[in-house]
Amino acid sequence: MLAVLVAGAAATAFAVSASEAEAAPARVFLQLSDPLSTNPVRLQVAAVDADGYAAPFTGRVTLAVGRTSASVPVRSATGQEEVAVPTDALRAGAASATAVLRVGGRTLRTTVRGVVDVASAVQLRGFGCGVITPTQRRIAWQVVRLNGVPMTWPAWTPSADTFPAYVRTVQPARIADSTGRPVPTRGTVTITRGGTTVATVRVPSATRRMLFSVPWSGTVRGRFAPGAYTASIVLTDAVGRTATASTSLIVARSSAGLCA
Repeated sequence: MLAVLVAGAAATAFAVSASEAEAAPARVFLQLSDPLSTNPVRLQVAAVDADGYAAPFTGRVTLAVGRTSASVPVRSATGQEEVAVPTDALRAGAASATAVLRVGGRTLRTTVRGVVDVASAVQLRGFGCGVITPTQRRIAWQVVRLNGVPMTWPAWTPSADTFPAYVRTVQPARIADSTGRPVPTRGTVTITRGGTTVATVRVPSATRRMLFSVPWSGTVRGRFAPGAYTASIVLTDAVGRTATASTSLIVARSSAGLCA
């Protein structure tokens, strides 16, 4: 549900060391071919023989961040090939791109290093007047940006004296990654008042829509307690990427005058 965008692994051309070059029948190069590529990251792979001529190769290129990685096969009859490595499953942090190629009967390895900046593709915010009542105790949330693009949906809001008092979309879409694939998320909603946590609502793993809500009983220490609160949500996907948002809300016995 939460998608990842890679700002770019800052890589420079790499060749095996001088001592390795003398012993190896070929040299291997790996560099970014498009510094602006995010998902996928585009890398240029090349190999030359001991005389400096382009050499055919086969192998794999792997982009790794911590324990997360993505790998794609590569093959070239001309000694040069561009590969596109998807980044949906990667965390943020120090990255390495490694090419392991079979060149001229030998296996050669080349690694370049950089930084992968994984920004959440989904941004959330609370919306509507956030009223929680004895009969409709729900906190509503809406996705306002997906992969950096503002999202708008046809919606309607009930009148001020009706329940529930939050916006509903007409045809909501699933929260998805940068390729459009729905991604499940899980998390929690924390309710605070005056800096004190009064309730925590678990958000179970599910493939959620662009607009969703979570129930809360509206009680503090077992009693229904009208007043002003803050609700904060944290959603996490399968590889640990998160999106967070907070909104103020009113617990009331009636929504009259609160949702004008």
